Amino acid sequence: YGETSGHDVNLQVGRHAMIGRDFGVAIEALLKSAENSWNRRHSDELTEASRLAVEACYRSPQIADRTGWANLWRGRAHELRGESDKASQFFVDAATYFQGHGDDEGLALSQIGDAWAQMQMGKLDHADHLYGQGLALGRDLKDQRIEVLAVRGRAWLEQQKRNFDGAEILFTRAANWSAKQD
Repeated sequence: YGETSGHDVNLQVGRHAMIGRDFGVAIEALLKSAENSWNRRHSDELTEASRLAVEACYRSPQIADRTGWANLWRGRAHELRGESDKASQFFVDAATYFQGHGDDEGLALSQIGDAWAQMQMGKLDHADHLYGQGLALGRDLKDQRIEVLAVRGRAWLEQQKRNFDGAEILFTRAANWSAKQD
């Protein structure tokens, strides 16, 4: 983010690179912008960065390997806006891409994102299944960050099911793991 403007400089770079058809520069800047926007919960910037990232991937075969991440961020943009049905579509697209290309980290994050969307749409059994898949991949990868996301998601799911004791146990587990990461 620019120190004086408060705007994401990466988004500006990505926009200009798209205009100049320099898709390699564009995708790097746009994916970084998407991550920054997600962390700051700026839905408008995340929406634009992820939309442009998806467009860049489709316009340039040289960066097609970034398609899964572009779709993941697009799903997260819809997640921030509470648009679970649209989010699910992009998470499924991302998961399909990641699975076909052997990217287990991306696959796990896509499954966890889609689990959130399924939970919001009331499909609790499917959400539980997806959280379980994401958690298993996180364990296989020994990536505690992914495990925390999946356990926290399952905690919210248990709360939806009105299993408040189970939710509390899972929230506590996720908090303890998060504390170990810091």
